[in-house]
Amino acid sequence: MASGELGNCRLCGLVAPLQQSHIIPRAFYRRAKVDSPQLIGYVSAPGNRPFVVNADPKERLLCRSCEQHFSTSYEQWGTRLFFPSGRQKKLVVDMGSHVKFKAFRYEDTYLFFLSILWRAGVSSLDEFKGVTLGGGMERRIAQCLKDRTLMLSGSDFRVDNFIKLGLIKLTNPADAHFQEMLKRTIFGFGSELSKEEKWFIYYFGVGGFLVVFYVSLSPMDPRDSSVIRSAPKPGTRNFRAECVPIQQLSQLVDLINSLRDAGLPTRRRG
Repeated sequence: MASGELGNCRLCGLVAPLQQSHIIPRAFYRRAKVDSPQLIGYVSAPGNRPFVVNADPKERLLCRSCEQHFSTSYEQWGTRLFFPSGRQKKLVVDMGSHVKFKAFRYEDTYLFFLSILWRAGVSSLDEFKGVTLGGGMERRIAQCLKDRTLMLSGSDFRVDNFIKLGLIKLTNPADAHFQEMLKRTIFGFGSELSKEEKWFIYYFGVGGFLVVFYVSLSPMDPRDSSVIRSAPKPGTRNFRAECVPIQQLSQLVDLINSLRDAGLPTRRRG
């Protein structure tokens, strides 16, 4: 990936030529385009409509060393998790009511998705302007990602004491065409905020899955799965991602209606 002008790497802070860093890993876009050079994009915000897109969002964020660190430490595992090949296909089993991930690696999976949330949080692109973690949390997450650990530096807490991860497989049994469309739809980060502003939720969709982050201002038990559905627990080796009809998720009702109303979405402008 070509280097650009000098700047401060957002992960390590060093001045270096910055790479065109992908916010959502390129592998997700590449797999979504297997049968078509285009895919359907959707930004999860009121008033937005689906659009046809050829490229994936990226900007100059990381130095080459940190870009390689993300690739080898996180994205290789994340790609294998979502797009298994060869013998690895036996490790991901669709059970109807859930998708079973065998030989699941909680920490690697958590850090992989945390790296996407962090990139969205530090990004200046319009697609991710709704993701705000705060400078303090962004820096502490960056340290976790650099050190490949869940432990927050200088604290007795782990990052998953404050951010819970949920993985939900989206289904639409009554509409096979729409089910297939979901696999090619990458919709950007949406968010919810509690009335008391004590917690908030970020979510995005890719590869037919909904990835959810529950962020709390006060520490939680990492093994407590009551605050968010389909959350893997620390240490689990066999994770079951719940299969949920998309109509049951109120956050995605607008997505359903927009996709159906749009028919063949128009190309995004600007």
